[in-house]
Amino acid sequence: MRLRLMLAAVAVSAIAVGAQSPEIRPTWKDLETWSRFVPTANETEIGLGLQPSGPTGSLALAFTATFPGKSPKLPAKEIVVKVAMSPNFNSLVIRDTKLTFVLDEGLPKLTVLDLSSRFLGNELMPTTRLTSGIARMTPAEYQRLTRARAVKANVLGAQVELSKVQLDAMRAYGKKVVPVSGK
Repeated sequence: MRLRLMLAAVAVSAIAVGAQSPEIRPTWKDLETWSRFVPTANETEIGLGLQPSGPTGSLALAFTATFPGKSPKLPAKEIVVKVAMSPNFNSLVIRDTKLTFVLDEGLPKLTVLDLSSRFLGNELMPTTRLTSGIARMTPAEYQRLTRARAVKANVLGAQVELSKVQLDAMRAYGKKVVPVSGK
């Protein structure tokens, strides 16, 4: 019985460890784009870095798409959202593993795109060291973001708003990684 309990604890620990992402240390500037070939993986990553701000400070946000080989072929199968808190955020706060985008699509009600269930943080909850993570989104979800008139985000409990220039950069990036579709 004791062995069975120990094996169950090891299995749960292995699953919990697998539900983390490596800590993200943002090296991108606001509006920075990149295209990098990674020879060891034989993949090309195309990315857009943003640094939106809000009442509690700014944070780093990036959208990346990975393609096999040196020559990317559209469309991307998924877009990875990478987020990281800036060093000026309060390190004593237990952060919520929330990643939502609130879209103003010109409709009477705002739309919420909730990626929280797909979010993998660098630490498991509860912790005060949750400072970064990733979530995966579909190309259709990304296109919906780019069609919005205004976008606010809740990233690990921090509220930020994307500027018009940042939304324009997201639209330009979208043309590089996902096909343009009608509204």
